[in-house]
Amino acid sequence: MKDITNNKGKLYLGNCELITQNGNAQWNTFISGPMGVFGAVTSNGTTESLRYIYKDHLGSWTTLTDDQGTVLQELSFDAWGNLRASASWSGQYNGVLLYDRGFTGHEHLFSFGLINMNGRMYDPVMSSFLSVDNYVQPPRLLAELQQVCLLLEQSFEVCCLRAGFFYVSVSVIRNFPLSLRVE
Repeated sequence: MKDITNNKGKLYLGNCELITQNGNAQWNTFISGPMGVFGAVTSNGTTESLRYIYKDHLGSWTTLTDDQGTVLQELSFDAWGNLRASASWSGQYNGVLLYDRGFTGHEHLFSFGLINMNGRMYDPVMSSFLSVDNYVQPPRLLAELQQVCLLLEQSFEVCCLRAGFFYVSVSVIRNFPLSLRVE
């Protein structure tokens, strides 16, 4: 990928990225475990640094620290993926980002204002994807072939709490009041 506005190029090699800008090269190697990316080794040919990545419940990068635990950067995103000031949770982020990843751990394409969700592009300003989902439910109704229709006549369940053996979920069904169900 080449960003002509910043004269920046990026080459992807598995968990590594080679970033070239104005004749300088930087390698980012992301370290993953069972819960996803948790660290990055950054090298520019002469120096190498290890950074740890802390995430929220969505997998969005919230804090970056060095190998001594010193906080290098704090990030915050609104519900739609827009980067905001981490101290106030409002406004715009004015700092320089260490990495171009953030919301749900995906790559931000700042030149275009989009987030690459590794299959579809997401626009945080419009709060929607640029293309429809390729997955279509097994068609029972003709409306299920419409790829932008997400819930149809089905209930929408959100997991609220999981404690012990009880699984509590909230069900919202069209034209019906909110109900609480314990399974």
